[in-house]
Amino acid sequence: MRDHTRTELLVDELKKVAGWGCGRPGAPQRLARMPVLSELAEVQSLPPHQAGCIIMRYLKNAILAFTEDREYLGRRYDAPTLRRALLLELGLEQGHLNAPLRQYRTMQVLKQPYGYHHWRKYLQRGLLALLAESMVPDQTSTV
Repeated sequence: MRDHTRTELLVDELKKVAGWGCGRPGAPQRLARMPVLSELAEVQSLPPHQAGCIIMRYLKNAILAFTEDREYLGRRYDAPTLRRALLLELGLEQGHLNAPLRQYRTMQVLKQPYGYHHWRKYLQRGLLALLAESMVPDQTSTV
């Protein structure tokens, strides 16, 4: 069984990351202040810059680990398309772009015709939840 609270907290953190992007100046220090990401990447005791760089690599590896097709917004997407969309969304690809441009490109990759504000307010969370669910380990019952 998956820890849904932890998954939702991770989605909140990923949404913040998508807002400023991993390719922007100061990203490692910002990533280091994300408690769930820090815990998952096991970097709590490292200096901020080093921890943030490891978290960035951890995020990229988690995205590249997508190997199965998934359902999102009523469509079935293959793993390479989802990987590309997530890399763009989080600024791990084309990180020099600002959030609206990256998210516009994410919507192009997913062939979704939504505007930026609609994407951010209603749809982005679902995409990031696909990643978060794959990152939060299943809980094993010890009863």
